[in-house]
Amino acid sequence: MTTVMSNTPTRPPEVGHTTGSVLGQVPGLSLRQIDYWERIGAIAPSVAAADGSGTYRAWSDRDVQRLRAIIEMRESLSGLVHQSGFSADGIRAVWDGLADADEVTIGPITVSL
Repeated sequence: MTTVMSNTPTRPPEVGHTTGSVLGQVPGLSLRQIDYWERIGAIAPSVAAADGSGTYRAWSDRDVQRLRAIIEMRESLSGLVHQSGFSADGIRAVWDGLADADEVTIGPITVSL
């Protein structure tokens, strides 16, 4: 008997947005940013994390709003500080701050969902 292993990715969870869907909903966000921010622990999908090659992350509606807020905050700071000046700690502060609240203030900037 021969066992054939498929390289076909597992299907995304029925609930939640795939990363591709999120990228389409959040202008200015790249897959590379999501990968990096998740790897350094600044963000994490709340529905399902990727679990190895060929698996999907699943993001909630709130996650999508939080990612949009991070991008908007980064863009509003771009005139004040260089893009690299928006640190992982700043991203994490917005991500965590907007987990349960509809507004977070970081320094002189207030971000709302």
